[in-house]
Amino acid sequence: MAAPLIAIVGSADTVRVGELGLRAPELAREAAEKLGRELAIAGFRISVYTSDPQFIEAHVVRGYVGSGQAAAGSIEVRFPDGAEAAMFPEYRTNPATFRFQPDTSQDWEVSFYRSLNHVDGLLMLGGGRSTLIGGLVAIGAGVPTVAVATFGGNARKVWNLLGTDSDLLDEAGHAAMAPPTWDDTTARQMVENLAGQLRRRAELQVARRRAQAAEARRRVRDGVLVIVLFVALMAALTLALRGFEPGSLQLYAVVLMTPLLAGAAGATAKTVFEPDPDRGAIVMAALGLVAGGISVLLFLLSQLAATPDLLSATAPEALDRARNLALFGAGIGFVAGFTFESVYRRLAGVDVVRVESLERP
Repeated sequence: MAAPLIAIVGSADTVRVGELGLRAPELAREAAEKLGRELAIAGFRISVYTSDPQFIEAHVVRGYVGSGQAAAGSIEVRFPDGAEAAMFPEYRTNPATFRFQPDTSQDWEVSFYRSLNHVDGLLMLGGGRSTLIGGLVAIGAGVPTVAVATFGGNARKVWNLLGTDSDLLDEAGHAAMAPPTWDDTTARQMVENLAGQLRRRAELQVARRRAQAAEARRRVRDGVLVIVLFVALMAALTLALRGFEPGSLQLYAVVLMTPLLAGAAGATAKTVFEPDPDRGAIVMAALGLVAGGISVLLFLLSQLAATPDLLSATAPEALDRARNLALFGAGIGFVAGFTFESVYRRLAGVDVVRVESLERP
């Protein structure tokens, strides 16, 4: 597995101190060299774009190669199509350390910003507009970022944003990017901060994959339960169509139990389309069963109120009526289970105590 690739971004241009809002640019260049050394010792690869000494890449590369820990191909030099690749002085003595990566775009900015999709982390110091935009891109993509705020520039603006927008930093890690002074241990702390963010991102990715796998398993279990309930529902309907003796206990059981199965099947079927992390399939089946049962009970009561002998054993059409009730009940129960929230909301709004008829005129 390749070592993490860290993009180096920023500048400490002594001519543009006021324009960039830089602080102590000469010290910033020394700090960049020390950061390069610590990156090499930690085993990171680096991605650089220019060897112009006004930018921090030149100083980072000097410290990186000077550490004696730079592996072959560990410095990736990116450049736009048609442009000349940046040539660092260290290339003359350590050519194997460098790997040149041309981009398909001929625009420098497009090439630079697109490269941020291929890095594992970002280290920035000082810098101007491209540093700010690069930091925003990294934050939006959740890329581990160390923005050295000590020397000002737009790296400090990115540091301000990291305080509220990063899921990879705690309060101590954020504060560690803005030490009031710089000493021999600060660069190591910055690199350790970056390594800590990389570990946290890896942990988050593992947790996310596990959650996705658990969700996939849950969907499979819910799907199996839907199948079982639906098959049971079809079996109950088959019994209803087969018929029982009018007025028998079996006939009433099929008429009343079929909607319960249908409601449970409808509610669990809904979990396949609209997963509910707070309710498992069993809970959904129970809620759907009750919703289906209540809905069909109300339907049966209305039918019996209109036709008292609907299921009478003496009525010649009783068996056909029971079959129709079972079929209607299955449909009503399934819909009630699938939309059980609406059923419960409607029940909650029913006023079961109506006193208007008891009031004196």
